Amino acid sequence: MNGILRIAVAIGICIILYILAGCGPGEEMGTIVFTSNRNGNAEIYSMRADGKKQKRLTKNECSDEAPWWSPDRSRLVFTSDRTGNWDIFVMNADGTSPVQLTNSEKDDRFPCWSPDGKKILFQSNQEGRYELYIMNPDGTDLRRIKIREEVPPPGKKKVLKAPIKKDISKEIKPEYTHPVWFPNCSSLIYMKESKTGASLWKTGMDGKKPEQLTRTKKWDMCPSVAPDGSRILFSSNESDE
Repeated sequence: MNGILRIAVAIGICIILYILAGCGPGEEMGTIVFTSNRNGNAEIYSMRADGKKQKRLTKNECSDEAPWWSPDRSRLVFTSDRTGNWDIFVMNADGTSPVQLTNSEKDDRFPCWSPDGKKILFQSNQEGRYELYIMNPDGTDLRRIKIREEVPPPGKKKVLKAPIKKDISKEIKPEYTHPVWFPNCSSLIYMKESKTGASLWKTGMDGKKPEQLTRTKKWDMCPSVAPDGSRILFSSNESDE
């Protein structure tokens, strides 16, 4: 499978994961929300699980993406570039009364409503690189989740000799993206990205003691957690197929 096809498959799996998030448990015919560019730009749509009763929820010349249901399914949180950059919005389930939650000069993307409805998780590059943020559903109490990766304990230092490289102005730090909640609302899973690949990690809401879940030099992407928290679904190009 070539690189372009692998990317297409990965995007398709990510779309499926958002569809799964849009299907409410216990509903005979749940409503799905999704993004489509069928009318020229990315807009948010809804439909029944059988594909019927498709309805366009957003209508503008900008892009609206990544919808996510509130637990009571009365509202949707999504990301839009209608302000000139990507910000987080909420709207009613029928697309009415959109409200802007974030107003940053940077990009706020991929929001995820907590299972208890009390918080919204998302990624933002407000500090120059993508990191994880959390806020109330009305946009208040915004804060960054500081990922605190453990530093090896002090000990004997080993001196390594290597040629000095020029033009190294700063350390290249990883980016943390695509956060999703665990059902207990006390922990989350996210992607740790570098230039060479991405792995999946788990941490508490304080960002302490992150746990690495996948180990690969390729790309493990778009995680989604089962309703009971027992399984994690994600896409990967580890096999190069």
